[in-house]
Amino acid sequence: MKGVTGRSVVGYQNLKVPASGTLIAVGNFDGVHLGHRYLIDHVLAQATSLSLMPVAMTFAPHPATVLSANAPILLTTTERKIELMLQVAPKLNIVVQPFDSEFSRIEAEVFVEQILLQSLNARYVLVGKNFHFGRARRGTPELLRALSDQKGFIAEAFELSGDTSGTFSSSRARSELIAGNLEGVAHVLGRPHAITGVVVPGDRRGRELGFPTANLAEIEEGLPLEGVYTCIVCDATPTEPVRSLGLGVMSIGPRPTVNSGFATEVHVLDFSADLYAKRLRVHVIHRLRNIERFGSVEALRVQIEADVAVTRERLDQWLRFNPRPLV
Repeated sequence: MKGVTGRSVVGYQNLKVPASGTLIAVGNFDGVHLGHRYLIDHVLAQATSLSLMPVAMTFAPHPATVLSANAPILLTTTERKIELMLQVAPKLNIVVQPFDSEFSRIEAEVFVEQILLQSLNARYVLVGKNFHFGRARRGTPELLRALSDQKGFIAEAFELSGDTSGTFSSSRARSELIAGNLEGVAHVLGRPHAITGVVVPGDRRGRELGFPTANLAEIEEGLPLEGVYTCIVCDATPTEPVRSLGLGVMSIGPRPTVNSGFATEVHVLDFSADLYAKRLRVHVIHRLRNIERFGSVEALRVQIEADVAVTRERLDQWLRFNPRPLV
């Protein structure tokens, strides 16, 4: 996590706040799903009407990774979260607050009074209706409202939007991802789920088969079920502008035909440049099939050829209805 990225700062002490005050939305914002997007729109509208600086405070790492042995899978890295939030609202200011065991012991009242009010000059504080904060998760929307009456600031518990299946939430998107329902994940996020990883050397079997693959490591986001997927691949190396590389086929899981272990590898269609050490962002679109053991390497090659053909067909159709480039 870098110190400053665009309109974001690491640590609440590093945000320069105006004397006129701030409107602060506090939350994890994992996935920056449709519910978060509507919330951010609300933040900007309220901040503009009250002449306050719009601020979103999020945490890194996700508090659950510090507080629980069973932390949820991530939908977005911190850097991607910032990128998506600024896509929604370029004028938003983001505080990425480092979260550790010491920070988790701050009492809810201290968090509000010393950090939000004194340090960040908050005149308006907004949280989701199910958000908790402070030691032992004592901080609730009800406590926030009680403190607002005492301290003279505005408190709001925002109801996230949803559909007939429920609220748009990070937990709902994770459930859909774990179940392998990519369409359901995309419906909640408002875009396909994406993973990012650094390209590392592999065993070069894909190249020998005529389908060179980029082997991905250091993936932080949650992976879909083991299987073969269509995808759209981008180069998201931090030192360079994000650019699309093209359509791809991705395999997640073991490689039983060649007696190899688990791997996440991507074949980018019609692409031959060297990708080693690049950081790729892979937007996962369709699930094609399960991982299978084939009777020979030649049978595997024939199946990959078929996967590529189906990928072209399905992604060409998908792009007709989703023309906006994915980066």
